[in-house]
Amino acid sequence: FRDFFNRRLKLKILRLAEIKPSDTFVDLGCGDASLLIFAVKNFNIRKAIGYEINAIRYNMAMKNIRKSHLADKITVYLDHISNADLTDADIVFDMLPEREYDFEKLYQASIKKGTRLIKHDLPLIGFIADKIDYPFYRMTFPLKKTPSKNHWASHVLENDHSRIMDLWWELYYYEGERCYSKWDIKRFKRILKRRMEK
Repeated sequence: FRDFFNRRLKLKILRLAEIKPSDTFVDLGCGDASLLIFAVKNFNIRKAIGYEINAIRYNMAMKNIRKSHLADKITVYLDHISNADLTDADIVFDMLPEREYDFEKLYQASIKKGTRLIKHDLPLIGFIADKIDYPFYRMTFPLKKTPSKNHWASHVLENDHSRIMDLWWELYYYEGERCYSKWDIKRFKRILKRRMEK
């Protein structure tokens, strides 16, 4: 498995998060732990935690942590992100496309005020980012809900005249690190509809 983010993207993620040495940084789907290691080495953070469901990536992460002599600062769990404990998190990085009940299971549970969440490609669906450095969006808890679907699309696309269909269209034809399928977009539509009804 190759490192997903180069040095410049890692810097972009962590600077957008306004990371500081006193922070606890959590990476949901941490892969080989390269971002965790980078955060500790370059920003001297006190604690880094990763969750990784793939056993091969998990073993690589453990090997890389030992090789970097950072086992005292970095912990990685072989577990699904839905089981992540975010109670002490100051910064959470989540680059995975949002699933149906991620928000309810992860982000409504016990996350503290002031925690910064960095998402890749989209902010949490229906919520407004307080900072954007594309393709990354930063949200700070408590989250700010969008007043309408089109307002959210305009915010995400950084274009006052965008409508929600423009956003779905752009995602479907996105040529970045991942390809969004029509099933992904149907899921995003369901999530947004449910959140706008609340």
